Amino acid sequence: IKNRFPSTFLVANMVEEGKTPERGIDELHQAGFQIVLRPISALLSVARTLQQSYSDLADFGRLQDTNARLSFQQYNKVVGEEST
Repeated sequence: IKNRFPSTFLVANMVEEGKTPERGIDELHQAGFQIVLRPISALLSVARTLQQSYSDLADFGRLQDTNARLSFQQYNKVVGEEST
């Protein structure tokens, strides 16, 4: 594709278990792709974390693995609400 359209930016849209076979960054770069999108990678991770968190809350009334989440202080720092 890059040889046929040399001035065109090639974009790879990589979705886990999607229709397009997943390729590594190096392989995509060698094929001429300049941009690689991973549009739902973080969403899939967050969805799994939410699933586990709600399951823990339903089963135990609290989260079982507190290392799998930010502390409230860490969250406040991330969102810019640090207390002084």
